[in-house]
Amino acid sequence: MKSTKNHDAVLAFIKANENSPFDSIKAGNPKISDILMRGIIKDLQEEGIITANTEDGGYVFTGGKQKINSTVDAKASSGKQKEEDELGPKTFTGRDNSKYSFNGENGLGKSRVVLAVIRQYVKDHPKGSLTKLQEVFDSKTIQPRFGVIEEISKAKTHIKNKRERHFFKESDILKVGDKKCVVTNQWSAEALKPILKIAKDLGYKIQVVK
Repeated sequence: MKSTKNHDAVLAFIKANENSPFDSIKAGNPKISDILMRGIIKDLQEEGIITANTEDGGYVFTGGKQKINSTVDAKASSGKQKEEDELGPKTFTGRDNSKYSFNGENGLGKSRVVLAVIRQYVKDHPKGSLTKLQEVFDSKTIQPRFGVIEEISKAKTHIKNKRERHFFKESDILKVGDKKCVVTNQWSAEALKPILKIAKDLGYKIQVVK
């Protein structure tokens, strides 16, 4: 990554304000011109350090994941091709427009397919607990900031500037044991991959539409 004061400032803002759209990032860095800001965001995307969240147009810090080396041995990579196809696109330096099909629901975006999978799991395990659900979906590892799924009262503490980080519509709230729980709607393409792997291991069939 280009180590400049402006790049560092923009990256720090995105880390602290995940899923902020361009206008918010610009407002948080008023001394950086519009043209320079767009160049910085482009640089960060090309480096694989941030990615755009197609659900709401914001930008997400990916942890500085490296791009795929184009010189990787073809034979080794071909052996993993089928699995990679099932888990969606491998790297994301721009908008990821992949859609998913699950249980007869078509055209699901990243956050909606996660909600659909967890809803199905809850249906399949009516006596399950929130603790078990968080364990199965590796909640705090995959989504350390918001959790994959949280009790509704805790999830509401993440609302900032009227920006909801979970699915709060009545039809999206899940009843887990005696608790009302909600799934986060904050999904980058990289964060989605382990969820798709978990779903596959559970025997759930998700079709990726690229």
